[in-house]
Amino acid sequence: MALLAAAHNGIPVHEYAASEIKLAVVGYGKATKEQVQKMVASLLRLSGAMASDAADALAAAICHLHRQRFQSLVAGAELDWSSGMRRRRWSAAAVKKLVERV
Repeated sequence: MALLAAAHNGIPVHEYAASEIKLAVVGYGKATKEQVQKMVASLLRLSGAMASDAADALAAAICHLHRQRFQSLVAGAELDWSSGMRRRRWSAAAVKKLVERV
């Protein structure tokens, strides 16, 4: 129902696998719920107990922010075509610019 309501109102929906969320928050795709809760609390500088549902929602939001930031950095980087090559490669200037932004 929530997905239908979002689609009906033009609200974008993003889906992430649990392992992708855990990787973004803890750095390990097979992290436990307790590890995710502790890392969310640490990243957001929260104290006290946190409900597991709240930690899951905040972890998904953190994952989404990481993904969006990365995609915007990549989109802003300049790619150039190397003659004679069939694939794109990063120019040295583009890599330097990307590293400076991070």
